Amino acid sequence: MANQEMIQEKIGEALALDKAAQKAVEEIRFTECFFDTFLTFVAIYMSTMSETKDDSKDLEEAQKNQKKAGAAENDPETTGPAENLREEAAEMVDEDSDEKDSV
Repeated sequence: MANQEMIQEKIGEALALDKAAQKAVEEIRFTECFFDTFLTFVAIYMSTMSETKDDSKDLEEAQKNQKKAGAAENDPETTGPAENLREEAAEMVDEDSDEKDSV
């Protein structure tokens, strides 16, 4: 009788270990899937950040190197009158506000 009880106890322990092993395998698979997804996200984020960083650097440089309208005559590297639209827009806004103030 003692042998049979001991065998049943060992079978119960083996089943519990089997369940624990199956659970561990499932967790590892989930972790692998999550890690792959995370690495993909990081790769996309890093590529996006490098593009954004370059774009902002170019924008800052373009704002520092603005030329007056018509500067392309003397400097063929300029893009022409369209490159300082921000300054022209500010002047137009100032003119509009002056007209409203005088009325």
